[in-house]
Amino acid sequence: MNLLLHGIDRPRFVEQNSLNLPLADIRRSGVDVVLTNPPFGGEEEQSVQGNFPVQLRTAETAWLFLQSVMARIERSRHGRCGIVVPNSVLFLDTGVGAKIKAELMSKFNLHTVLRLPNGVFAPYTIIPSNVLFFEKGKQGPVWFYEVQAPDGRKNYTKTKPMRYQEFADCAAWWGGRDRTDRVENERAWCVDADTIRGSGYKLDLHNPHRPDDLEHRSPKELVAELIETERELLKRYEDLRHEIEEFAL
Repeated sequence: MNLLLHGIDRPRFVEQNSLNLPLADIRRSGVDVVLTNPPFGGEEEQSVQGNFPVQLRTAETAWLFLQSVMARIERSRHGRCGIVVPNSVLFLDTGVGAKIKAELMSKFNLHTVLRLPNGVFAPYTIIPSNVLFFEKGKQGPVWFYEVQAPDGRKNYTKTKPMRYQEFADCAAWWGGRDRTDRVENERAWCVDADTIRGSGYKLDLHNPHRPDDLEHRSPKELVAELIETERELLKRYEDLRHEIEEFAL
């Protein structure tokens, strides 16, 4: 329906769980570009995990989808990808996560980590999210860019979502297709690849140009934000209860 509403009346797509395909098959039918917001926070059964290398198997869908899109552009000379991932992918991980990020930075150039404001996918999920941009090529320095919510905005909602205009500063900083003339500023900073490797592939890095929010915000402000978040959750629970009651009728 969404495709039809955007004028695509004959879409060429296949409806299936793309994780059901072995990585070898995915590589053979690769593509040049992947742009995706895959589901995360769920778990896949053992039969699906069997499509992935033994040392990189996990039930977490975010890690499986990351491996899948890596395979899709691995054989493309100019393959590139933009993928939405939860914060957990950026955290320090001494297990499967570290191995997958090591493979990512050995086969591709992870050039940009876009940090999104909290709640951009609310009310569907309140999990903090990011976008990883990588391409075929030798790993260079990794740029981080922090998109900040407008002044006065603490949370996004279904009726007040994130607006396209909020990416204007990032688009101006990006530097075109070749990402030339990038400079550090209060939202952007650059980290050497060896530093990331030495940290165990930790990508959840603090913006060095501004103080840490949690350390410098007052307890009163933090508690107020928690209360507002709880109110939003309660409203969603109430809506869900009404939907269930109506369905039961």
